Amino acid sequence: MEAKIIGVLERGLALLTALNRLGLCQVRDLHQATGLPKPTIVRLLESLIGLGYVARLPGGGYEVTAKLQTLSSSAPPAERLLKAARPALDWLRRESIWPADLAVFDQGAMRVVDVGRGPGGPFADRRPGYRLPLAGSALGRAYLAFCPESERRELLERARREPLLDRQETTELSGLLETARRKGFAFRDRVRGKDTRVLAKPIQVGERVVGCLSFVVGARSMTLENMERTFVAPLNQASILIARAYSGS
Repeated sequence: MEAKIIGVLERGLALLTALNRLGLCQVRDLHQATGLPKPTIVRLLESLIGLGYVARLPGGGYEVTAKLQTLSSSAPPAERLLKAARPALDWLRRESIWPADLAVFDQGAMRVVDVGRGPGGPFADRRPGYRLPLAGSALGRAYLAFCPESERRELLERARREPLLDRQETTELSGLLETARRKGFAFRDRVRGKDTRVLAKPIQVGERVVGCLSFVVGARSMTLENMERTFVAPLNQASILIARAYSGS
């Protein structure tokens, strides 16, 4: 009996680890990542949903919830960044009706630590703790484009193995990162059925990227060119203010 319980626990933890790393994904992605049989994955997901650690989204797919963060000790760097960023975030959100997010790099993905929307607002499905893939998100591309080169090489090798990374994105990734470095920001335009556009800016302290900021808009409401004209300047200003506050905290 004890061996059976340990086996179930081991499979559950393997599934939760994969889901935490992948972000929003399907049963087939978890099967590919863990090697577990699909019926086993479905049963484990139902248990984790019941415990509150996993959510099934209305549009399909699964993701971890913010409750997962309660299993680990608090992350002082993220808390420190959030404290330093609060005045700038409040200013950004007064300037625009569109949500401004703050995210940090966390174990191979970008973890959203603060979201600029309330219940019922635009894109209310994203919550603190939401994880995004590095190569397939604007926040992740902003981190990849501006982190130290040695770190970038290692992370790119991992990113190219992401089950959710589109083949076209893999092919275009180097060009997207080069464009991001030239322009000073990264973007993501309507992928995997999401009718949104995102523009993201790194927060740099020396050579380190301590976090990233982004604006999310409805794709039918604003073109990428309009986003650049509207959001780049305030994101630049906010990232400088946050970096200064973070360095002095």
